[in-house]
Amino acid sequence: KNLTEVKLPGMEEPFNVFGQKKLDQLNGILSEWEQSHSDLHAVDLAAEYAKYEKPPVIGKTGLKISGTDENDTGIPEALLIDPHPNAEGQRIISDLLLRNMRP
Repeated sequence: KNLTEVKLPGMEEPFNVFGQKKLDQLNGILSEWEQSHSDLHAVDLAAEYAKYEKPPVIGKTGLKISGTDENDTGIPEALLIDPHPNAEGQRIISDLLLRNMRP
């Protein structure tokens, strides 16, 4: 959501718009796949995460944004967020999966 002005080299649209389009495509593919396979059941992790004020993800990567040392990435700070779930996020995922498992 905070990437409205960030464009990587060669991008014609902000990163958040590009990312949302790709996410929508992926969700469409997964939805079609679930509908055509009776043994699959999709769960909505985004809806679970939306219940939290701060997303339960790892967060900052610790990489430098600019400067002269070897850790300089040249990547805008908004893109240096690790989206992988932290311990709370892992708990949310496991609870969601356990509630939705089928025999």
